[in-house]
Amino acid sequence: MAEPPVDVLLPKNVSPVKYTLTLKPDLETFKFGGVAQIELDVKEDTQELKFHAAELEFQKVVVKSDDVSKELGGDAVVLDSEAETATVKLDGATLKKGTALLTIDFTGTLNTNMAGFYRSAYTVGGQKKHLATTQFEATDARRAFPSWDEPAQKAKFDITLVVPSALTALSNMPVVSETDNGDGTKSVHFAETPICSTYLVAFIVGELEKVEGKTKEGVDVRVFTTPGKKEQGRFALEVAAKILSFFNDYFGIDYPLPKSDLVAIPDFAAGAMENWGLITFRETALLVDENTSATGRQRVAYVVAHELAHQWFGNLVTMSWWTDLWLNEGFATWVGWLGVDHVFPEWDVWTQFTGSEATRALTTDALLSSHPVEVPIKDPKEIGQVFDALSYQKGACVIRQLEAALGADDFKKGLHQYLHRHQYGNTVTTDLWAALSESSGKPVQSWMESWTRQTGFPLITVTDNKGLELRQNRFLSSGPPAPEQDQQLWWVPINASQGGGAEGVTELPLFVLKDREADFSSAAPASSDSWLKLNRAQTGIYRVNYTPDLWKALAGAVKSLALPPVDRLGVISDAFALSKAGVLRTSQTLELLLSYANETDYTVWNQLSGDFGELDSILSTTSFYPAVQRVGRQLYSTIGQQIGWDAQPGETHLIGLLRPLVLSKLAKYKDEATIAKSRQLFGLLQGDPTSVHPDLRGVVVSTAVSEGGRAEYEAVKELYRKSDSAEQKIKYLTALGQTKDPELIQDFLNFGIDTEQVRSQDVLYMLGGLSANRYARDAAWEFVKAHWDDVFYPRFKKGMLQYVASIPIRGFASEEKARDAEEFYRTHPVPEAKMEVARSLEAIRSKAQWLARDQEDIDTWLQKNER
Repeated sequence: MAEPPVDVLLPKNVSPVKYTLTLKPDLETFKFGGVAQIELDVKEDTQELKFHAAELEFQKVVVKSDDVSKELGGDAVVLDSEAETATVKLDGATLKKGTALLTIDFTGTLNTNMAGFYRSAYTVGGQKKHLATTQFEATDARRAFPSWDEPAQKAKFDITLVVPSALTALSNMPVVSETDNGDGTKSVHFAETPICSTYLVAFIVGELEKVEGKTKEGVDVRVFTTPGKKEQGRFALEVAAKILSFFNDYFGIDYPLPKSDLVAIPDFAAGAMENWGLITFRETALLVDENTSATGRQRVAYVVAHELAHQWFGNLVTMSWWTDLWLNEGFATWVGWLGVDHVFPEWDVWTQFTGSEATRALTTDALLSSHPVEVPIKDPKEIGQVFDALSYQKGACVIRQLEAALGADDFKKGLHQYLHRHQYGNTVTTDLWAALSESSGKPVQSWMESWTRQTGFPLITVTDNKGLELRQNRFLSSGPPAPEQDQQLWWVPINASQGGGAEGVTELPLFVLKDREADFSSAAPASSDSWLKLNRAQTGIYRVNYTPDLWKALAGAVKSLALPPVDRLGVISDAFALSKAGVLRTSQTLELLLSYANETDYTVWNQLSGDFGELDSILSTTSFYPAVQRVGRQLYSTIGQQIGWDAQPGETHLIGLLRPLVLSKLAKYKDEATIAKSRQLFGLLQGDPTSVHPDLRGVVVSTAVSEGGRAEYEAVKELYRKSDSAEQKIKYLTALGQTKDPELIQDFLNFGIDTEQVRSQDVLYMLGGLSANRYARDAAWEFVKAHWDDVFYPRFKKGMLQYVASIPIRGFASEEKARDAEEFYRTHPVPEAKMEVARSLEAIRSKAQWLARDQEDIDTWLQKNER
């Protein structure tokens, strides 16, 4: 892909070689001072230096070289707040090609925006305290120190933190010295980093505790927490040590740093951040104890693996520009699951991957407002917006599809070549294709450009015209594409299986569809009761529509469990997506849904629940919604009876995930026995939250609020206030969003924006719960609009804005609401969130079209199937 426009990048005439940084944060005044000495490589003669800086004040600037020695006041720095740059003019002097030293004295504020160098609050023994921490990706190192804040401008970093003597100071590298300054502070000096990008630099100062261990190779691994929580870091410590060793072997390059620290930060905008050697996390993504649910444990394992994968993909080898962000995030997503699978093979993570990552990728990429995986960045405000399902999930799916096509061995050899060739450097996507082509002898670039440089993915239609044929067209959730929207072709690797009758299950050879149409007669089923399933194991990035006879045969294979879970999951996922797009009648998909009555697998139920849940949400305002709830009860009743409320000895992790999913759905669909049991357990939970199994607490409190009144609402609010568990607080916050009472909805909205009650990072859970609640979504959206200028925009414009802007409207399914939101964001522009808002508006309209098109069809089916 082409480089970004020149005016987005700094001039290339000067590059940093090494930063020597001294920073002194004050956790009482929330200010910090700093000195940056930056060794420069001057590539062309220049009379000015231009670099990044934002929200910093400059006191003194000194420029020295063999030919120049200039000392300037801070007022000599010309700041551009829009571009976030600073320019130092040398008063007519010329820096000659060679080396130079730029020294800047500066000050800044430890902000509350969870970006740059910021402060995070926590409570110990009723006393409010703060720590100072950093979050620099994508473009916020410039808020902590003046810098060439671009991923390709790599340099070494020599960091010293001046901090109160009793506090812990951490940075990317180990401490090499601590000096007592005699004034109640100490200077903590860290070893010099390898060459790395600015966004990977990090430092933390606070009252911290730790647990520690080593990998089998001798790398120090430590987990840091605020006081009283260090034992909750042991699970992550064990997982991290095992996964670091596994990645050492898999990548063929040893972890390049002497230590890996993992730190739980109370206030954190993302899930985690892969700072080299000093990874930061939300508490819910790092801490585990006996009260953590199976879902919570799995999240910690995966996020730890994802961030450790970045130590190679992203940190050791870094994309040249944010256009190729997917090289970081797509790989870390895929390799993260690989790491979890190594440590927890019993978790069936690749089927879970299909139900979570692949589904999210396909849902997003089925929109016209999607973008290519290699996405041109023309405006700095777009950078933060490409940290999305296309860079992460679709990127991971591209990698998984290619590994399946090349074979695991050739694929891994190619990764080894890529990492060895480009370590400590920067790359573009074609560098990866080149390495994989060499290892495999296959034309990988010509195969893969259709997947990374085009928007969207294909629908593969199977037809039978005296022999099976395949056809590819772009798939859009809004319906069949217009001719001008359907010009692309993809290189589609099609794995298929067939079975039924006496022949058993047969895996067919790989078939590649490169043209619009191709003959597929060789895959024709042997008999009328035989089935054919394309996209075996769901490794391909496409949807499939079959002939009526083949759909019928697949329903039988689902019912008999002849298909493995991953393929049963794929069948129902494709069917719902096709119904939403108007390719299949929704009644056909609902009929197929009944074939899952014997289903027992968590991964399949999770997919099915998401798909049926979307349809349920769209139908929640219809007159026949009680019939939808009846189908819901019918759907979940058998598995609910099988799984029950009580965990059994030796029960698998996947059952621990399945039970709360099923019980929450039964409660949602008004199963009286489930609601009664939930009320009983809520009474116990109020007295002692630990009396209810961690996996069930979310079900119990959400049902209590949804089916109760003010007493239950206030009780859950009190549980939220008293809890010091980040995971439990989110369960309580989500539950409060289930209230149906208009007064309580308003109370919750006001409670949710009170920063003394709810951390800014957790506002998304408030908005998400209310948006999913048909009784609350209108009120929540009106509240967001009324408080946009005074609360939501100013608080979140530095980060999370794309989610704050889009989540409140996601529950809508009418053209009227789409127009309302569109008009609001026209008069309240959100350039930092325009991509996500556009996708949300398109998704609303797609749902509205689905409802208008198939409402009568669904109502008729419900009447015929009343039982």
